[in-house]
Amino acid sequence: MKASAYVQANPEEAAQLQIDNEQCSGDLETNSALLASYNYQPSVSAIKTTFQNACSDLLEIGDLQEGRDIDEFTEGHVVSYDGVPDSYIYNEDGTFTEVEVDT
Repeated sequence: MKASAYVQANPEEAAQLQIDNEQCSGDLETNSALLASYNYQPSVSAIKTTFQNACSDLLEIGDLQEGRDIDEFTEGHVVSYDGVPDSYIYNEDGTFTEVEVDT
């Protein structure tokens, strides 16, 4: 999650790292623009919501077993860990701030 927060805050630096380490092809300008266009803000709660929405859609079109409890299915497939925040924000000073979900 920290890497995602870093890329979100520093797309040009992340693109330069990718090019320097031969992790992608292309040029700095194009790759920076691509990275800047994505939402890399990591979020455990967003993953859970996205999974539930996808499962609901799959249930509706018949690709999941009829009658399946989506909340129960989600709890069995999306893992949360004690001590891991919902998200991180990368700060200008090079540190990270933990983000917790209001429940």
